[in-house]
Amino acid sequence: MLIIKEFRRFLVYGFGNVVQSAINFLFLPLFLNQFSPADYGVINVLLVGVTLVSTFISCGLINSIQSQYFNEAEGRDRGALSGNVFFWYCISSVVCAAPVLFYAGEISATFFSSDVYVREVQMVGLLIPLLLIVDIPFNILRMEKRANAYVLLSIVRLAVDFALKYLFIVVLRRGIVGYFESSVIAMIVVNAVLYMMTLRYMSFELKISQMAMLLKLGAPFIITSFTVWSLQSTDKLMINFMLGRFYVGIYSTAEMFSKIFNMFVFRPVNLLLPPVIFAYIAQKTREQTDEMFKNLLSLLVVAGCAFLIIISLASEDILRILIRYFGSQPEYIESVHSIFYLTLSNFFYYLTLPVLYVILMLKKTGIMAICSVYAAFINVVLNYFLIFKFGVRGAAFATALSNVFLTALLYWVVQRRHRINYDFKAVCVLIMGASVIFTVCRWLTFRNEFVSLVARSFLGLVCYSVFAWYIKGAVPEQYKNLLRERFKIQKRPCA
Repeated sequence: MLIIKEFRRFLVYGFGNVVQSAINFLFLPLFLNQFSPADYGVINVLLVGVTLVSTFISCGLINSIQSQYFNEAEGRDRGALSGNVFFWYCISSVVCAAPVLFYAGEISATFFSSDVYVREVQMVGLLIPLLLIVDIPFNILRMEKRANAYVLLSIVRLAVDFALKYLFIVVLRRGIVGYFESSVIAMIVVNAVLYMMTLRYMSFELKISQMAMLLKLGAPFIITSFTVWSLQSTDKLMINFMLGRFYVGIYSTAEMFSKIFNMFVFRPVNLLLPPVIFAYIAQKTREQTDEMFKNLLSLLVVAGCAFLIIISLASEDILRILIRYFGSQPEYIESVHSIFYLTLSNFFYYLTLPVLYVILMLKKTGIMAICSVYAAFINVVLNYFLIFKFGVRGAAFATALSNVFLTALLYWVVQRRHRINYDFKAVCVLIMGASVIFTVCRWLTFRNEFVSLVARSFLGLVCYSVFAWYIKGAVPEQYKNLLRERFKIQKRPCA
């Protein structure tokens, strides 16, 4: 019953994440209509800076709370954990935000070779502490297992942000500065609502010993968070310095479309699998567990490749529809050349899920941190050379190669400690086949974008389904037998 209860809670989180991501995706037509690629590039470069500063200020304290929350007694002691983190975020974010406010001109000149964006940089300085402290009440809701409230308030947060952005950007025509002004106001409103709801779970009592314990536990997460930031963001910074903010806008548009894969595949799977996987591990033998991980990788690859093809093909058509019928600026069409590579990058990161579960089972979490450092270094090197030679497409290709390297390295390292008989040959054949099918379908042309959207996606899915069915080892035999029984498919006799 406990497993069923937890599974239902994770279903709520999974549905909520999909809805939140879908609402977040609604921002894209607004941005492509109202901002030039150069303006959109400025926004994304500044957001990269926000995430970098937040990574170091947060010090992994949210992870520390999660590991210690249920070790404390009910009430005051638990509340003090959140209260101490609140004090840390407020003090450290003000210390970091102050230079951003006072040296906004110098920061603007460094990143954009102009002091035109002083106001925008100053708004970023105000946004940093607000974005940090909003994580605390959301974390409390998760720890207190108030899933419905968590999801509802997350959706409300996005809805308020969207309404204010529409007001400031479209109605008031405040441009880039309106983007950040609306974000600051939205965070003030959302923080006020959240803290009113969770104040009873917090105790604003500064305990130095508890703070030191939380910082000690959280410090190792800084390295992992920084490497994740590096894999996701250094490409945009390097494009900005090597090519200019116009190309950051092009690249960021492709990146936004590639995140559809995370929206519908990675996040729901990552939320739904852990309670099922670890409940299974607790009840089964090592042989049964290893077989489960082998089948899990096969199923994730089969499903993931299907979404990879559909999302990559459909995204190109959706972008053309936005440009032709919804007033998006035509320069954004350049981003279609990078969507597949960035979606492929997300796909390979999604394939790390089985090996990450094995790492957690073995309690060797340091493996992920070390492998991520290597991948981050490779990412910087590849971006430098490929951006120089191929421009924006080079950056997308570098990001994809870096995640391929990370995935391969993780499996290689973990296999040396806990060998599982994955069918890597079938995995590679499926991925290469999916890439070929995407390439062939992409070059099919239709006069009408809506016809193209449906026809190319459907054709790609059908071709891939037939291909995956007949590749030996791609689909576990027991699942093939279930499908044969369900759809009355006759098994072909052996020659």
